[in-house]
Amino acid sequence: MHIRFLTPSMLSGTSASVDWGDQIEDPTHIEALVADKRAARRHRGTDRLARAAPASQTLLLGAAARGDNLGAIAAALLRPSENASL
Repeated sequence: MHIRFLTPSMLSGTSASVDWGDQIEDPTHIEALVADKRAARRHRGTDRLARAAPASQTLLLGAAARGDNLGAIAAALLRPSENASL
């Protein structure tokens, strides 16, 4: 993530009213960042499961082909306290 802080000299010639140290945000950058973070969050559990048990990828691929909820499956498999008695 890149954050730019503009100095008054960078703003000369503009009609914007800003103070020294103000943070100027680009709405399109914020929207893209939110979308990237949302996409990453969707894969967090399945990525952790793949690192812990590489063979789980076969299970997850089959579940995805059936349209199953991969997040629910990954969360259930990553819950050690419930799976310890199996």
